Amino acid sequence: MKRPTLILLGVISILLMGCAEKKSSNGVDNSQNSDLTVIEPGEGPFIPEGSGPGEGPGDNWEYGATAQFQLHSLERLMEYTMQARNNPTNIRINVNLTNKGGNRYGGTVAISYTDSGQYYEGFFTSGDSEGDNRYNIWFTKNGKNVYHGFFEDYYGAIVLVVDEMESGGDGQAPDQASGRVYFKNFDLAYAPNPLYGSLPGWGNPRTYCWFISIGPYDCRSWKSGNDVDTTRDINPDSGYKLLGSFSGLDVEDAFNDEF
Repeated sequence: MKRPTLILLGVISILLMGCAEKKSSNGVDNSQNSDLTVIEPGEGPFIPEGSGPGEGPGDNWEYGATAQFQLHSLERLMEYTMQARNNPTNIRINVNLTNKGGNRYGGTVAISYTDSGQYYEGFFTSGDSEGDNRYNIWFTKNGKNVYHGFFEDYYGAIVLVVDEMESGGDGQAPDQASGRVYFKNFDLAYAPNPLYGSLPGWGNPRTYCWFISIGPYDCRSWKSGNDVDTTRDINPDSGYKLLGSFSGLDVEDAFNDEF
C-alpha cells in the first residue's frame, strides 16, 4: 500500500479516510504467514476494478508475471510511501499488461512488501484504452528493445522501464525481462489528483497525469511541448527517482501472451 493514511484537504479527508486493516491473503501467499497483519487499501489508494489480464492481478497475483524487486534504498522507499519503514522484506513486483490497441501495452503494476508484520500492496493503472496508453510502447534504443509505461494512482505516478531480455536457458522457457521502476509523487503530496475522475462525483472520463501539461499533477517525462517523446531516452527525467529494479520477469506472462 502506498501513501499517507490521513488526507488534509477538506472533502478529500472525508473521502479518503485511510486504510482498512484486516487479515487477508490478498496479493501474497500467507499460508506460512498466517499471523501477519495485512494492510489493504481503503477508499483512498487506487484499487483495480476487477481482476484478469490487463486488470488487477487477483488475490494471489494469478494474473501477469511476478518477480522479486530490489529497492534502491530504504530511504527511497520511505520517500515513495511518505511514511516511515523499518526492514521491508519479500519485496515483489507484478506486471499485468495487455495490448490495448495499436501495440500500446497497459494494465496494472503492483508492488508489495512486508514490514514489521504488516503487508503493504500498492497498485498503479495506465487505463483501458489505446488512447490512455499512447506512450506505453516497445521501441528500439541504443541497440536495445525497450518498453516504457506510465502508471498512476491517486498520489503520484511510476514509469516502468524494461530494457533487458534474456533466454530462460532451457531453450523452451519464455524470455526473461529485467528493468526498473521510477516514481514521482505529485507536488501536493497530501492531495490526490482531482482530475483523475475515479472518486465519486469527480467526473469522467479520467484524465491521467501524463496528459496534464501544467501544474502539480503533471507527471510527464521526456516532455516535448505539451506532449511526450517517450523514445528520446531510456530512463525518465523530469524529477522521477529510481525506486528499484527487477530481473527474471516472465515477459510472456507479464504481457499475457500478447507481446
